[in-house]
Amino acid sequence: MSALPVRPLSGANSPPDVGGNLRRLRNLQGHSLETLSRLSGVSRAMLGQIENGKSVPTITSLWKIAKALGMPVTALISSTDQVRSVVVPKSAVRTVSSSAGRYQQRTFERPEFPQSFKFVELKIAPGHREVLPVSTFGARATLLLTSGTIEIAVSDDPPSRLAEGTAILFQADVEHFIFNPSTIDATAFLIVSSARNGAT
Repeated sequence: MSALPVRPLSGANSPPDVGGNLRRLRNLQGHSLETLSRLSGVSRAMLGQIENGKSVPTITSLWKIAKALGMPVTALISSTDQVRSVVVPKSAVRTVSSSAGRYQQRTFERPEFPQSFKFVELKIAPGHREVLPVSTFGARATLLLTSGTIEIAVSDDPPSRLAEGTAILFQADVEHFIFNPSTIDATAFLIVSSARNGAT
């Protein structure tokens, strides 16, 4: 009996290119191997071996790397080479509420289309003050107020008051909070970008 021909794996049958994904995402965020090693706790040598396909990372290592990149683990093990655009339907938008609904955050993202920034819509009720989460080291943010009035304070800086249509750029890796001093709801869009090359 003749042996069955062996077909190379391709397309959906191919194993994920973890090394290629890691290199692409690292470069997208402007991280050197040294910087990513410091952020993730995974050694530079191991990161290099993973990128070159010489080492298979453990689940723990994947989790540490993904957390440092601010992305889900699926971003490292998924094939996104053919994805050029992804629609985020309303039903897929991740919504988080706090303070009995006085603060609402909607995050627009898809695991099959990882990006080097987070895009979030914020809604703040009148008189509410919300402490925003501190991002990874070196992260920068842009907040655009689309309706209402808010005050935002970054670290020890005095609060800045924003009117509708006004934006503020700030460091996102330090404590910061927003406050709605008005009598109507305020809505803003927030973009948080990862550290750039050379950020310290």
